Amino acid sequence: MSEEGGIVMDKAWLKGLKNKLRVKAPIIETDGIRQSRRVPGQYSCVKEIRAYGSIICYIQKGLGKENEIIGAVIKIILDIQGSSRLTNYYLHPFSFGWDDNKLHHRKSAIQIISRANNTMIINELCKLAGSDICSTSIIPALFPSTSLYSKKRNVKAHDLLVFICKDRSVQLSELSTAAYSRVRRRSLWIFINTDKPEWEFGTFKPEVASDEQKES
Repeated sequence: MSEEGGIVMDKAWLKGLKNKLRVKAPIIETDGIRQSRRVPGQYSCVKEIRAYGSIICYIQKGLGKENEIIGAVIKIILDIQGSSRLTNYYLHPFSFGWDDNKLHHRKSAIQIISRANNTMIINELCKLAGSDICSTSIIPALFPSTSLYSKKRNVKAHDLLVFICKDRSVQLSELSTAAYSRVRRRSLWIFINTDKPEWEFGTFKPEVASDEQKES
């Protein structure tokens, strides 16, 4: 499967996406008992698993009706996290493309302990996006500027960033480009397009929005 080809969201499309996300998942440390690699017979309270530290989703305004593809992508991600036995992590739902040029959110992250509620997460993302046509395709930031959102202040290298966009015309604000360049290799882009959605992982580089575009 080609990551950049216009492919209908069928079983091959979904399988290719799932395989890519599983292979690219980093090795992180989490609570658990495991035998020490250095000292035989000694055990540690930290274990290593292959999973993403946090899931950060960005959905473009107006895509709230695309629940079928949103649901399919979210289910794949949560299944990968669940199969790694990661029992406590956060999913951060954000929306971009608004008149105020701000990243919209639900004021708190979604804590996932053991099993995740797929339907609730999908509904939250669709609710954030709404169905009104977006006025801009600019992603203003990768994380809210307010410290009241959560203890997490920015994206990290072991996070999975998921961008759900109308098409490839999406742009990054100039202030976000440096942060994005550090995490691009674990960034999944879903382009809804018309009837043939595409996905691209780790390689997409959006254009940088000019000052004139941000003010228009």
